[in-house]
Amino acid sequence: MLTYLSKFYFTSLLLVIAALILVVFGFKNYKKIKGLRIFIYYGIASLFQSITSIIINVYNPFHLYNSPFIENSINVFIVIEFVIFYTFLIKIISNKKAQNVMKVLLGTFLLLASYLCFVGGKFNSLPDSLSVIESFLIASGCLYYFFELFSFPSITTLSGNPNFWAIAGMFFLSAATIPLFLLRKSLDLNFPRLYVPLYSITFISYIVLFGCIINAFLCKTRAMKSSYSS
Repeated sequence: MLTYLSKFYFTSLLLVIAALILVVFGFKNYKKIKGLRIFIYYGIASLFQSITSIIINVYNPFHLYNSPFIENSINVFIVIEFVIFYTFLIKIISNKKAQNVMKVLLGTFLLLASYLCFVGGKFNSLPDSLSVIESFLIASGCLYYFFELFSFPSITTLSGNPNFWAIAGMFFLSAATIPLFLLRKSLDLNFPRLYVPLYSITFISYIVLFGCIINAFLCKTRAMKSSYSS
């Protein structure tokens, strides 16, 4: 196991730890983080995906390593991730027209994923195009949120705004992984020794995301304590 984990400089293990902290802290403060609870279930999905991937790559139970199980689980996770992120974005964005556009994009993405799964026959492989589209749509939605945030003054400071921290983490993840997804095939074919350590960028991006979401939870709990004390 150490050999596998060291390939990614133990970032995959740190990702699991960060996701576990998110889930535990989220459930511990469940009543205080209304509006952010959806990220607890995202953390659970991430934990399942990450731990399953490590176990299969290290121990290969039931000979799953050479099967499409890993690819299928990653693709299912991509769909879950996009639905959770976009649902959250739609909920916190104020402009109704922008919300409607994002709802259409959400439906279109789900149709595309369904096509790849049931018609295109590509769900058993890593569809880089689906990953790039997901990251691009999420990054675009985050940028629009930032546009609204800075266009209309708010009483809450950015450091104390839970939505800002959650969106900042989502934007960082999407922006950091787009180049890697675009170049994945080329790097894997031409620079395989470089590709494996570079993939650590993905794990680091998720760690940053989880850190931002945990901070968003903290902002919520602090706000609740302040309201009680006042």
